[in-house]
Amino acid sequence: MAAFEDKMGRAWTVDITVGTVKRVRSLLGEDLMDVVGGGDLLERIVSDPVLLADMLYVICRPQAELENVTDDDFGAALAGDAIDAATKAFLEGLTDFFPQRRARLMKIALQKMETLQNKAEAMVEDLLTSGKLDEALLAGMSGISSGDQQASSDSTPTG
Repeated sequence: MAAFEDKMGRAWTVDITVGTVKRVRSLLGEDLMDVVGGGDLLERIVSDPVLLADMLYVICRPQAELENVTDDDFGAALAGDAIDAATKAFLEGLTDFFPQRRARLMKIALQKMETLQNKAEAMVEDLLTSGKLDEALLAGMSGISSGDQQASSDSTPTG
């Protein structure tokens, strides 16, 4: 079963069942089944930590109520590395929900998404640390300033 630890050191179990899916639909108006139906829910959850926190609170609500953790307390304890751990647990819990055949496809899709995310992060890091971004910005700025000078001389009346 998938689990994560928040920044307060509390352990949360991400157990997605039909009852959980119904609770999410009812309380958030989101359908977890959209992740396999071609919707954009998975992308939104992974890219929006607030939606992730809301989704996880509803999923973990029975445990939160037992521990007297409010929605605000839960969200306040999700920051930094806890967000990554929560995202991973959510994705694992969601994959575990599906029958084996569909779960296999979910795992392949998640691995592909992680691979692409890692490549994108590596590209951005390279851009930021290699000096390529500085060169591009300086080249763009020199093009702008020489264009401005040209425009100024073009608009200057001659005697």
